[in-house]
Amino acid sequence: MTSIAQGSAERLATLSPFDELSPAGRTRLLAEARLCRFGVGQELSSAGTIGDRVLVLLEGGARLLAERDGRPFTLERLEPGAIVGLVSLLRAEGIEQVSAATDLLAAAIPDTVVLELLLAEPVLRQWCARQLWTAELHQLLLALQGAAAGRFDPALWRERIERLRPHARSLEPPAEGRLTLRDGEELLLASANVPGLPIGSSLDPAEPLPRPRPPCRCGSWPWTPGRRRWRRPPWQRFRSR
Repeated sequence: MTSIAQGSAERLATLSPFDELSPAGRTRLLAEARLCRFGVGQELSSAGTIGDRVLVLLEGGARLLAERDGRPFTLERLEPGAIVGLVSLLRAEGIEQVSAATDLLAAAIPDTVVLELLLAEPVLRQWCARQLWTAELHQLLLALQGAAAGRFDPALWRERIERLRPHARSLEPPAEGRLTLRDGEELLLASANVPGLPIGSSLDPAEPLPRPRPPCRCGSWPWTPGRRRWRRPPWQRFRSR
């Protein structure tokens, strides 16, 4: 890796969400970011592993992959501006299998710097809380519906994800009060940093949410009749008086 060049630094600073950082946050980001080059087929991120850096694509393209019956297939094509590794960091679970589709150039940001910026930059936290990545939708679909039995068609699976996208949303846990859901929505846990509850657990929106660090991710999903609406979270047994 090499220190980020002036032209690449300017490009990184214009990409969302980094274009909204404070001057101090921008300086910190550009001081720590490094350039990485990847050849065709080289792995940028591995599912099941949380990397020690977040990659921002500057040139070239990559593929977000999943696997069915031992065979990889493409979930999404990633273009310049795409961020790799951030959703795994936020979820405390590695869910991104990404490989280079072309020779590509990326900016690598250490995970410690990303976490530092998340704590210091409200605009970055809010942006992350609003995002719902394709890798998350894929995992959510697997957890709540399962893969279709019989012959598997990757194109149909991608269509299912796209049909889900407008109906699911990421929710930012409020500093005070409780989350408000729309009619017909179910609140789901979307990160693995809450002891005792797996990702995809249904939560009671009337109850206080846990406060791990980094903050837990939550999302809404259209409720399916017959599904149990929520489980009593274990942290309620340790509520402060």
